[in-house]
Order: sequence, then C-alpha cells, then structure tokens
Amino acid sequence: MTLQLTPNIQQLLYDSLEKTSDCVAIFDGEDKLIYCNEVTSSLFGQSISDIEGKTFADLVEYCYLYSKGLLIEANNIHEWIVYANQKRRQSPFRSFEIDLHDGRWFLATERVIENDFIFFYATDITEKNKQNND
Repeated sequence: MTLQLTPNIQQLLYDSLEKTSDCVAIFDGEDKLIYCNEVTSSLFGQSISDIEGKTFADLVEYCYLYSKGLLIEANNIHEWIVYANQKRRQSPFRSFEIDLHDGRWFLATERVIENDFIFFYATDITEKNKQNND
C-alpha cells in the first residue's frame, strides 16, 4: 500500500525538509543543484539563492577558491573534481564523510534515483567525532 501524497502531506514533507538540521539536496542528471535546504547551502558556504542551478563542480570549486564550506585538500581543484566525478553515479548508493572549514563533520550519502538524479543527504557528526577522538 502506498501513501497518497495529498497537498497537505506534500506541504508537511516540504516543511520537514526545510526545518531539519540535516542536509538534503537533489542534483539533476546534468549535476545541477535543483533543490536544497538551508543547512545544505552552508556546506557550500553560500546562500540557497546563490547555489541554486549551479553544478557540483561549480559548488566545490567555490569552496576551494574561497576557503568556505567544504574543506577540499588538493593541490589542483580541477583534478579533484575529475576524481570526485569518477565516484558520483558509479553505484546506486555511496556513503562518505566530509569536513568543513568551520570544523564541522558530516556523514553524507548519495543515492542515484530515476533519470540519473542524485538524492544527497548528510547529517552532522561533529560531536560524535569529537567523542571518538577524546
């Protein structure tokens, strides 16, 4: 049995995604960001309006060049992007940790969904990492 997505349930779902402290985003088949919540925009060091429609490559290059959001330890951002793109969409699901310039850590997952879209989800694990390192 499938739950019927009435307008009220759709609004509740949207409101929940906006209010969660977890990151939620969707990239289309061309790797452009088509949806994210505010927490996700902080991963890329910008506002939602600044990152909407940008490609994954554009977003990580900004982080690298301006030392904001994602911490990318590489000598050459373009080589790093090639490396990252070799991993994206290569399996239906992958999980990995990411760290930010502000010291936060996230456990992220990417799931490939229909039409080669990527559903991205990440949760803050900063406190857990601090406890494990103490």
